[in-house]
Amino acid sequence: MTTRNSLNGMAALITGGGGGIGCASACELARDGASVTIVGRTEATLQKAVKKIQDVAASDATIQYYVGDATDSKTLDKALKYAAIPEDGLHIAVSVLGKGGEFKPLLLLDEDTFMERFRLNVLSAFLLIRNAAPYIAKVGGGSIVCISSDAAQIAFPYLSGYSTAKAGLEGLVRVAALELAKLQ
Repeated sequence: MTTRNSLNGMAALITGGGGGIGCASACELARDGASVTIVGRTEATLQKAVKKIQDVAASDATIQYYVGDATDSKTLDKALKYAAIPEDGLHIAVSVLGKGGEFKPLLLLDEDTFMERFRLNVLSAFLLIRNAAPYIAKVGGGSIVCISSDAAQIAFPYLSGYSTAKAGLEGLVRVAALELAKLQ
């Protein structure tokens, strides 16, 4: 059981924070006292999510959003700097950004769609890990979380791009955990 306000004084950034899993993650972090910044490309979606998060947030948690593409390194770095402001540092980074895609037979899947799955599911997490790690190390450690799917472990027909991307994401996370553990 989590003690409420156990994350008081910590700042978190969540990519894909306007969507279902991202918003739910932000709600839990804010409920536990973290100051939360959600990132996404659609301002109206982020504004709706902020209202939901504020409804459950601890009284001293700052809730804010940053409009931008989390697959762009420069934009993501600006969002990380913005997320660090309320608590004078960044402690938590969550990569929720990803996309499943349509059900399509492998032999009918085009290269652009296949690579788009990688961009959204793997590149977004890679950029978050790479760009957030120095901020988190600067405050003495924290957590980087990447959301995956059963599709990484279980073969689902007609989801070859998504399944492959999520398997790649899990490989990336395992390597990052080994390399970054010494920074804690």
